[in-house]
Amino acid sequence: SDPAFRARKAEAFAAAVVEAENFLRDAELAQVRAISEAKEVKAAAAAAERTAAGVATAEIERSLEFRAIADDAQRKHREISALAAEAESEVARLESADDPVALHRDLGQRAREER
Repeated sequence: SDPAFRARKAEAFAAAVVEAENFLRDAELAQVRAISEAKEVKAAAAAAERTAAGVATAEIERSLEFRAIADDAQRKHREISALAAEAESEVARLESADDPVALHRDLGQRAREER
């Protein structure tokens, strides 16, 4: 048991302990960084999900608005078509009238009834 040998052995052991501690510290730092990055990715994913949900909601609302506009336009078209059909019918009746005086009297009577 040579004192110099024991001293070298103790130094080698101390160096190995320091190296192991450095390795553990590096591993812990890497773990902390990975956890931090994972949290950032999770936050970004949550933000993207919220944005996508907001965009989808806005698109659905726009679609519903367009549908309401289309339904309103279709209703107005039906109303105008009905009025046009009535007008065509009235024109046909007027054109086919044999007695202009009787027609004038009928139109006057109809106008008084509508008032």
